[in-house]
Amino acid sequence: MNFCTDYNFLNGLVIVKYFYRAALIILPIVIIIMGSIDGFKAVTSGKDEDLKAILFNTGTRAASFLIIMLLPTIIHIAFNFIDGYDGIYNNLTICMNNANPQIIAGLKRAREKELKGYEATTRNYLAKYNANKYTKRNTVIGATQVSGKGNFVKYNLSDSELAGVASLCIQEQGTVQGAAAEASLMANLYELQGGGYSDLYSYVRNSGWFANSEAFMDNPTNVTEELKAAVKTVLVDGKRTLPAYINEHDYLGDIAYVENDGASFDKTNLSGYQQYKTKVHQAQSVGQGVWTFYSFPVEGSDPFGYTSEENRQRLGEDCYSFSQITTT
Repeated sequence: MNFCTDYNFLNGLVIVKYFYRAALIILPIVIIIMGSIDGFKAVTSGKDEDLKAILFNTGTRAASFLIIMLLPTIIHIAFNFIDGYDGIYNNLTICMNNANPQIIAGLKRAREKELKGYEATTRNYLAKYNANKYTKRNTVIGATQVSGKGNFVKYNLSDSELAGVASLCIQEQGTVQGAAAEASLMANLYELQGGGYSDLYSYVRNSGWFANSEAFMDNPTNVTEELKAAVKTVLVDGKRTLPAYINEHDYLGDIAYVENDGASFDKTNLSGYQQYKTKVHQAQSVGQGVWTFYSFPVEGSDPFGYTSEENRQRLGEDCYSFSQITTT
């Protein structure tokens, strides 16, 4: 097992990092307070031996704190005497860098998607990842205000770039229709928050929003002609299956709870999700954000939604249905 990509191990490492940082703040305060108390006792006692003992104790505490503060450097020096030092230290560095909530959330999502095995049904999806009883949806999948039009940006993608994006899309959603929604979300996110990247492909691959993006985009898998054609229609031909303001989706396991008008309900009860109304509260591992539900693009997909009502009013509801972009 590679511990540096094991999100359970990294969660523990995050706690260790928090304790270490807290110690660097708390210990100096404790040392000062204890030194002040001991100093007061020594002055009031008037004994030289008490003063010497206090100075010794204070020095010992300060030295202990200094050792803790320099612990990373000490470890670095110690590893210099070990064969294969570079590999060990590099792995430690990777582990420490990966031990943050954003990377852990991405690793967790990628692992759960891998275990999901690209299953297309919500029943199997929930059976693996949710202990709660599956409740069959009674609402129409992907209920949206489809306009059958949209003035969307058209992106130039090479055949290899298109295959890479399609590979990531199918990894995220598991079906061609879900992949079309994922591609639509990618374009939306790039236009809403990807100003620091040179192009759409670079944003999707390098921004960190999509788990394991480099692995899937650099070595495309499960890319069929049908899949590639759907993603091409969305991105190259500019026919998105989601409105331009849709900028969120979450795997059910990353959702803390959902509510309608302040009343929470079982997040696995998919019939309870109401377009423009249901508030989705993310788990702490993915930032504890809150967004509004829009739709399940297809049976088995993640719930999609948006964070800005202002963007919804500004950008409008225009989008295409999946059947419209796949009908020749």
